[in-house]
Amino acid sequence: MMDLIGGQINSMFANLSDALKQVDSGKVRMLAVSSLKRLSETPDVPTVSESGYAGFNTVTWNGLVAPTGTPMEIVNRIAAEIIRAAKDPEFIEQLANIGVTAVGDTPEEFAATIREDVVLWAEVVKMAGLQGSGQQ
Repeated sequence: MMDLIGGQINSMFANLSDALKQVDSGKVRMLAVSSLKRLSETPDVPTVSESGYAGFNTVTWNGLVAPTGTPMEIVNRIAAEIIRAAKDPEFIEQLANIGVTAVGDTPEEFAATIREDVVLWAEVVKMAGLQGSGQQ
């Protein structure tokens, strides 16, 4: 974001939560959002799909994960609290103020999101001809 503001780069994809303050200050201009639908925070900003790249859809997410082998009763208890928080109007408003949407998926739904993204981005890496360093 600093390189964009400083003129070292002329465009970038950024998380909404990182971009909103810069947009509000007039330092950057949003060209499009990468989700399938326009965002309530920026209703006048078109989607990438609307801008000529039909079907383009990629969104960022944050989630809580636990080490393999964590007992399911602990995982489910934490998930239940997150789901409860994601329905709390005050919490939803606080997140919306920074460009984040509360979701509150179940552990199974969140695992499916991760699997889908791994498939998507593995294909992107392959298409781009990128190779990793082999280190994890």
